[in-house]
Amino acid sequence: MVIRVKNRLSWLFVPPAKGGGMEIDMKSMYSAGPSANEMIRERLEKRIAEFNLKKDGWEKEKPDEAGWENRSYPLTEIQKKYLKEMEREEGKLSALVAQMIEFPLSATSVRVCDAVNRMIQNRPAFGTIFFRDENGVPRQKYDARQLPQAFVEKMTEEEFSRVKDELLKPFVPYGKSLGFVRVFETEKRILLLVGMSHAMTDGMGARICMNDLVNAYQGTGLRPDTWYEYLSSYGKRPYSREYKSAKEYYDQRYGSTDWLRCLPGDLDEENHERVFFLRPLRYSDEQLAVMRKKHGVGRNVFFAAAVLLTVAKFTSRNAVLMNWTDPNRRDEISQSAVGVVMTRLPFGIVIEDGLTLADVYKDLNAQALLGIANSAYEWVSATESGLSDETMSYVYQPRNVLGDVDITAVGAHIVEGVLHNPATARALAFMMYEDPGKTNGFISYMKGLYSEDYIERFYRCFEETLDGMMNAEDPESFRISRFDSLHSPV
Repeated sequence: MVIRVKNRLSWLFVPPAKGGGMEIDMKSMYSAGPSANEMIRERLEKRIAEFNLKKDGWEKEKPDEAGWENRSYPLTEIQKKYLKEMEREEGKLSALVAQMIEFPLSATSVRVCDAVNRMIQNRPAFGTIFFRDENGVPRQKYDARQLPQAFVEKMTEEEFSRVKDELLKPFVPYGKSLGFVRVFETEKRILLLVGMSHAMTDGMGARICMNDLVNAYQGTGLRPDTWYEYLSSYGKRPYSREYKSAKEYYDQRYGSTDWLRCLPGDLDEENHERVFFLRPLRYSDEQLAVMRKKHGVGRNVFFAAAVLLTVAKFTSRNAVLMNWTDPNRRDEISQSAVGVVMTRLPFGIVIEDGLTLADVYKDLNAQALLGIANSAYEWVSATESGLSDETMSYVYQPRNVLGDVDITAVGAHIVEGVLHNPATARALAFMMYEDPGKTNGFISYMKGLYSEDYIERFYRCFEETLDGMMNAEDPESFRISRFDSLHSPV
């Protein structure tokens, strides 16, 4: 099916009436329209405190304080997804997070290897293996014998140029380390290749490892890893009364799931090549900050609203649900865990008569809090009828998320970053990505599902949606009409 634009992609806002501004406080979040499920609201403050693990954590004592190295643990829902992909694509390169880092010769390869090995020893994710228990169920455990070891491999630049494209190898699903390191020394430089299966880490975990590398190189202390502590608490969350309430809430609010695939592609043929689209926003960070303050919302909700409204408009839908992937690690246990600790929240909008921009903001705020408080993201990951891989994903990626130390602090720089997602992962992901001084719209999409023209039109629609929001002096009276059909199949 090919989508054609019938008319100019102009935003269907009803002009605002004169009036005062809007202030969103915690009480308004709890009572924000259709999101305020009474059964959930009563427990919201308590559950948020539990999630943060700063007041009344799930367990006051540290779980598995003695002997976690000798225990096994179930896989998280996200790990199960990646393991299935590894099994299906065994022998192929997929689900990989890797970086090539260049050091000057003055760093000395011995010092680099020592720092890398300190990093590895500090992160049990490098020594984690998957295995099947006596019932055939996949589990994970730490096996120190599987820890990779960094040593110097000397070769010329010419030799390295011949082998560099063959350095990445597929991971073995069971019984082997899910991480690797290699250190090369040429006549010009020292090169470190470090990587891990996406079943064991995400982008935040990779950043934590870079922190370790810098600190180890400089001879400072390393923060202990908390991955197995996280796994101990993880298994106690999913099937609580609150968790079931969250699932019921989303079922009642959105009903059927036949419209979850929000952005149908132009092309029918199979093509798993990923394409990246990056474009700076037309507004400076200062302009965006001023408008967010005027609207009374944070940057994530502001941009999430823009992306959701764009999808609703572009696809002529009155109800849109997407996958909010949150890279920020909220609780103390997960902050130092090199493992897949992604918070994935279902969030959406329903376009109704009289809906205002302020309503959208309040609704998204409430949904985010409810989702976090009730572990709704675990339901999303676990259910087959929830958000599918083809569903659009949204993420805000702020710079210095973890206050991380830049690798340039030790005179090195990242030559190349490699992320091989599973073939079916996130057919289209929209990321707001921060660079110093500017914010970019970043789209990652499957070439076989979306044409360049489709993505260009989609991003142009996003820009015009953002224009409408930036011109909304009073979001409380800035009404959003129902959508006319802007697109129709030809």
